Amino acid sequence: MTGRNSNSKSITIIICVAIILKIKQDIDLTKSYIDVYGSLKITKKVTKLIEDIWKGFNNSLIPKLTDDGTSGAYRMRNEDKENVAIFKPIDEEPFAPNNPRGH
Repeated sequence: MTGRNSNSKSITIIICVAIILKIKQDIDLTKSYIDVYGSLKITKKVTKLIEDIWKGFNNSLIPKLTDDGTSGAYRMRNEDKENVAIFKPIDEEPFAPNNPRGH
């Protein structure tokens, strides 16, 4: 007999993509861009996610520092102000010189 296992659990998949975020010093977000680092092949879903974040930038939605944690982690939003991704700069880890939380 075939059937679904009653002990099955859902799985959350986390996709980590190395991207470059460029925001002009004068915060001219219309000239900002997001680029995938290296020769990484990404899916249409990830491409759409990156486009949504870029549209958020162009609507003046800069990354917002999360409320918790010990390092820099920023909520990325789409043009509808929905949180769609988390961005973690490598130079803002705990004890790193640019850590915005002073840890």
